Order: sequence, then structure tokens, then C-alpha cells
Amino acid sequence: MRQIKITTKATDAQLEALNTKIEKNMQRKSEAQAKLSRLETQLRTSEEINTDRPGTIKGQIDRLQKELLELGATLDQYRSEQSDLKATLLQPLAERLCKINGKASTYTLDAGDLRVLAQEAEDVLIQKGVAQKNRAGAEIEFRPAGKPASNRYANMAGASITTRVKLRRATDGWRLLDAARDRCFVNQPEFRQIRVRPAAHDDILRKATDGITVLSDDAEI
Repeated sequence: MRQIKITTKATDAQLEALNTKIEKNMQRKSEAQAKLSRLETQLRTSEEINTDRPGTIKGQIDRLQKELLELGATLDQYRSEQSDLKATLLQPLAERLCKINGKASTYTLDAGDLRVLAQEAEDVLIQKGVAQKNRAGAEIEFRPAGKPASNRYANMAGASITTRVKLRRATDGWRLLDAARDRCFVNQPEFRQIRVRPAAHDDILRKATDGITVLSDDAEI
């Protein structure tokens, strides 16, 4: 099968930028809502003690309510752009998996699952010390676990339909290399295996042995 994009550097950068904008606007919205709540309390207090402040406070409340409406509209726009980007990237992937999974969905993998799997594999390579230039060519093969159940039930239950996939790291992200329908039995553990190129393996060994010196066989014990 042709390789299908799961992550790409350009799209992921756009998604990350949108996510940052969403987080900042959510923070601004939260702060505005807290300030609005305080002003509404001040307004009630001012009216109760008949001071000359209610008009000033009402003006501040009106401005905050307008700001909250604008922030809400901006957040909706950013979320819509984010959703459209993901849909554009993941549509070919979703169509491919739909053909493989058919109507089965409980224990199968969808496009979102593969993005998570790709990120998990990328995180492992980073944690193991694999340099950016040596990550290309790495692969992860994965099949979900079977449903958990008591041993008594497990002896009577049949296998469930699931998805077995192989992902490969390209220079700018992860690709779906292969996908097939598979079976998983009750209480069967997931299958997960990462394979790397020799240069990546050297990076892993270098980090694992950093700060360690090997003694000679005739060293005193």
C-alpha cells in the first residue's frame, strides 16, 4: 500500500501555532470572566449603598462583555481552522482504516489513534537520545490489547476484530506503512515493537552508557 501521512512538520507546526493561540485566548477569556464577576459584585454593592459608582462600573461591565463575545468568536475561528487542518491531513488515513476495519470499531484503530501512536513513538526516540537526523527510517508496529475480563469469561469468549499497523518515520513526520485487520483475544496484551536504524541505535547506546566506564576483566574486585 502507498504510504499515508499521519504527521508532517508543516501541518504540525500550524496545529501547534493554533493550539498556542487557543490556549492564550482561553486564558484571556478566563481572566475577563473573573474580572466581570468581580465588577458585577461591586455593582450590586454600589447600588445597595447608593454611591455614585454604578455608572462607571456598568461601563466597565459592558466593555468586558463585548470583549468576551469577541474572544468567543476568535476561539471558535481558531478551533474551526484546527479542525479543518486535522480533517484535511487525516482524511486519506481515515478512509484507508475504514476500508480495513469495516463496521468494527470497539477494538480497532482510527486516524486519531494513529496520531497518538506516532507521537508516542516520537517521544520514545527523543527520550532514548536519538538525534533528529537519525530518526528517519524508524518503525513502530502495533496491535491493541484485547478486552479485559475474568478468566472464566475469557475461556468462553471469542476473538475481537482489531487493527494491526506499521508506521515509519519519514524526514518530516510519520507515515502509515501498512495496516491490516487482525484479531485480539480476551486479556491478550498489546503488541508494540519499535525498530530503528543502526545510527539511531548508536545514539541510544551512547545515551544509555553516558558516564559509565567499563573496567577491564583483571580489575581488582
